[in-house]
Amino acid sequence: MSLYDDASLIMFPSGYKEDKIYSLKPTDGSGDLTFTRASTATRVNAEGLVETASVLGSEQITNGDFATNSDWTLTQATIINGAANISTSGSLAGIVQSNVTTSGKTYKFNIEITNIQTLGSGISLTSGGLTSSILNTFTTLGTHTVYFTATSTTIGIKRTNGATDITIDNVSVKEVITLNVPRIDYTGGGCGKLLLEPQRTNLTTYSEDFANANWVAIDASVTTNAIISPDGTQNADKLNTNTTNNYHRIVANAQATATTAHTMSIFAKKGEYKYIGIAENNNDVGYGVFDLNAGTVLTSGSGATNVTIQNMGNGWYRCQLTFTAGAYSRFDIYAINDSYTSGNPAAYSFVGSSSNGLYIYGAQLEANASYVSSYIPTLASSVTRLADAASKTGISSLIGQTEGAIFFDGVINGVGNTSTNIINSEKNTTCSFYIQRVTASSQINAGFIFSGTSTAVVNGGTIAVGQRIKIGWAYKSGSNALYINGTLIDSNSTTFTPPSTFDDLFLNDDTTFFAYQEAVQFNQVAIFPTRLTNAQLATLTTI
Repeated sequence: MSLYDDASLIMFPSGYKEDKIYSLKPTDGSGDLTFTRASTATRVNAEGLVETASVLGSEQITNGDFATNSDWTLTQATIINGAANISTSGSLAGIVQSNVTTSGKTYKFNIEITNIQTLGSGISLTSGGLTSSILNTFTTLGTHTVYFTATSTTIGIKRTNGATDITIDNVSVKEVITLNVPRIDYTGGGCGKLLLEPQRTNLTTYSEDFANANWVAIDASVTTNAIISPDGTQNADKLNTNTTNNYHRIVANAQATATTAHTMSIFAKKGEYKYIGIAENNNDVGYGVFDLNAGTVLTSGSGATNVTIQNMGNGWYRCQLTFTAGAYSRFDIYAINDSYTSGNPAAYSFVGSSSNGLYIYGAQLEANASYVSSYIPTLASSVTRLADAASKTGISSLIGQTEGAIFFDGVINGVGNTSTNIINSEKNTTCSFYIQRVTASSQINAGFIFSGTSTAVVNGGTIAVGQRIKIGWAYKSGSNALYINGTLIDSNSTTFTPPSTFDDLFLNDDTTFFAYQEAVQFNQVAIFPTRLTNAQLATLTTI
């Protein structure tokens, strides 16, 4: 069986832009999914680094290749032979272009320096005219790239660091767009997956600055910017112990809401010590201790659930646990020496050393969360990442109306306490199909809702959180079947007649039936307009 030949729609997470996820099939754009998330969000890129998901906007510079003698305001500069020459004459020399940027937005700037008459001299970028403050200075030949936040609608490029002729070419300014950008995520390695998550809030402020006053050190200290972090820059801190015979920790000022589930997480890397403890400090049972050498959970308290550690590469691990908050629950992080064996880290005392510790980055305390989600950076206040949404409407021609098959290949990263749709059609109970995870058993259900009543339902199997799963559901009046990972889970001969048209497709929808989302990575979604055979379903879903 050829998946490409038989399917009417295939979503494979590769091509995307702002507001759009391209379908592999059809190729004419009629199957492209609309994407929204009106906030920034992070992902793990193909190099294994944590970054803000972004795309570049259109070119904002006119005549950046200097093909014509136009569009730039020249001061002691000329455009000739497809380049701009900034001369030695005068104390202020350069080029300016207006109506390029919007104040407060972030841009990517590229420039090529092809000649510097006197090495050591250079040019500078300004957001504004030639007299504006310098953003960056370049003193070597070649192509240079920087990111800047605009404070003006104008950019300037001026000679600096001495009087000399400088020739430049290929100037480019493009907006860095972070809102409504799909996340192709490489957490866990392998191929990229479309990451769709629910809304989450990181209550921890200054999530990367543990020396800030919002963190309180107890028999400990913090060395800032001590090592390369999971985002690839040197901005991870070191949590050091001192020589007092006590536990050694830092405590966040962010406070959880009592009686609700919260999840805390931290990126950590071993230093002189290999054990790190995280805990909520309202009582003695919501803790976990992690081995940063072996990459394992060493021990945990009875008040902690979902205690896990994830390898992020380059010696970094993400440690996390879930707890039910008490009246004053906060986020504690412990540096623990190698003599520790078990028990509450708040009851483990040892004599430390001001030069011994471990490395930390990206603290997160997620409100009303029973599992960890992608990292949400913060500064002076909590930050909310809004929910991802991916859908396609008006595709009745691609969806089998009286028979067909729906295929899902992906990873469910976390499950909450509410049933949720992984894939569904219309946002109503009049005539919809669905593949959903059911709360109590974490099993898969697939079927229809016609006029408020479920019909032709097939169900079973158990989702393993964090593990790849392939689901194939085939439907036809009198012949319905559910396959998971190559195995027939359930089937029935229920007959049905759809009362209306299936016209839409929603992935991990948060507004249909249950108003809840999981955290799901989509490797692939496919729609087949005719019922696949059971043998085809077995082949399609085998991992």
